[in-house]
Amino acid sequence: MENIAKKLDVSSAEPDSIKSRLVEINNIQEFVKSLLKQGEDYGTIKYTKNGKEVETKPFLYKSGAEKIAYALGLRILVDIVDKVVDENEMAYTLKCKLIRNDDVVISEGFGVSSTSEYKFWKQINDNVKAGMPKDVAMRSVANTILKMAEKRAIVDASLHIFALSGFFSQDEDYVREELKHENHETQNHEAPKHTEKRQEKTNIEEPMQDDIEKQITSTIVEQLAILLDNQLIDQKFVDYLSSKDLISKVKLMQWKIKEIVKNNPNLTEDQLTMLSDMKADLGYISGEKK
Repeated sequence: MENIAKKLDVSSAEPDSIKSRLVEINNIQEFVKSLLKQGEDYGTIKYTKNGKEVETKPFLYKSGAEKIAYALGLRILVDIVDKVVDENEMAYTLKCKLIRNDDVVISEGFGVSSTSEYKFWKQINDNVKAGMPKDVAMRSVANTILKMAEKRAIVDASLHIFALSGFFSQDEDYVREELKHENHETQNHEAPKHTEKRQEKTNIEEPMQDDIEKQITSTIVEQLAILLDNQLIDQKFVDYLSSKDLISKVKLMQWKIKEIVKNNPNLTEDQLTMLSDMKADLGYISGEKK
């Protein structure tokens, strides 16, 4: 593993051009694909769409995220950066850093989990209905919530290495919620316009691609779809971007995200986190330091 990491240049200086960065990203992604095992390090969910059985985009398990970090010679450091513990809610926010042997931070990620999530809320309420005191019911899920936030932080940090979020979804729970939402919309035969637009521009069933330029383009297209969903860009910008080469697309996306943050003081916390994640992915693609 040490020789592989050395060959992939993970512990050396950042490349000084996007083209060299694309080669490095391609090497890392090929290495990751050979390293991880489906069902052990990542998973998918099979479901029926338009009468055909398809699979979701793969989602990364904690074991897979840890394997990526350790194989590349990186240390994992996780800290609690915020917590809420009272009679009504329990929530943790954790920050994960992936660190080289020379103590340089390669990637950072955040994970949040709380009793507001439906499965924990339901578990607590079911226990209270069964006669358990509420404070005891809250404490019964405390460790699970903490571990969930830790897993999400480690996975988030791992996905920021060399644009791996183009291959993997972060959270199995999120994928399952998306499927529930999609199934609900299909049953009602009234999918919102923004949902149709996103499905038109993204393909969650698409397998891992060998062509790095296609993968980066896919990442950008996915980001555009999300920005459209949130009404943070318009179709004119999408059309303008489509005429540009790959390197220009990356640079223009970086500029646009900065402009969105600068010109929209009322962005929600979730939107700011989303934009930060996009900026991180684009930064690794372009070879910029965090």
